[in-house]
Amino acid sequence: NADDPSHLLQYFFYLLRGLEHDKTPYSNIAKYNTTGRHRMSASCEFGRVSDMIIGIAGTLGAGKGTVVEYLKEKGFEHYSTSGMFKAILESQGQTANREAYTWLGDAFRTLGPAGPIQIQYEIAKHSNSSVIIESIHDVPEAEFLKKRGALILGVDISLETRFERISLRGSEKDNVSFEEFKNIALHEEEGGGKHNIRKVLDMADHTIMNEGTIEELHQKVDSWLSSIT
Repeated sequence: NADDPSHLLQYFFYLLRGLEHDKTPYSNIAKYNTTGRHRMSASCEFGRVSDMIIGIAGTLGAGKGTVVEYLKEKGFEHYSTSGMFKAILESQGQTANREAYTWLGDAFRTLGPAGPIQIQYEIAKHSNSSVIIESIHDVPEAEFLKKRGALILGVDISLETRFERISLRGSEKDNVSFEEFKNIALHEEEGGGKHNIRKVLDMADHTIMNEGTIEELHQKVDSWLSSIT
């Protein structure tokens, strides 16, 4: 039933069973990154960690995607949980809206505390590039990455400004009213569900306040990168 996403849990187990052995569901869906490349191969040394892994965390509409695009321009490879979710939902005839993404993230976390972030890390650690894993939604995900040497970069801005920005974005998952957006934000940011983005931001190695122009945001990213390299 395309209106009932609960049947996807069976698909998750099928997907995750392929994690260790690189079976088809894992290859085609979990290995999602925005470069369109699948970096894992038989020639890769298992357990190799790339030069730098940055986990991106931030409030809804704060500018995480803009930060990611800028880091990609600098040579980082991008691994996206949202991209993986979209592929899963579309493969099962589901609508890829924000409600479905939220439900899907919660469901993944019932299978393991680091959920989809663990899947993305297991792929990213084989990359020959520095990588970005997007995005971190709760404390176990952040702890999982930090224990493996990743840095957490946060992005934040006021709720009203964020709603204005996502309204201009026009993506399918952002087609919500302000009240709907506020409710989803509280669910994901303040521990209303299985997410607690605010606590993740407290754990971040650095948080950028994205209250200015794109150029100013880029300058803040550059400044942080210079401080850690």
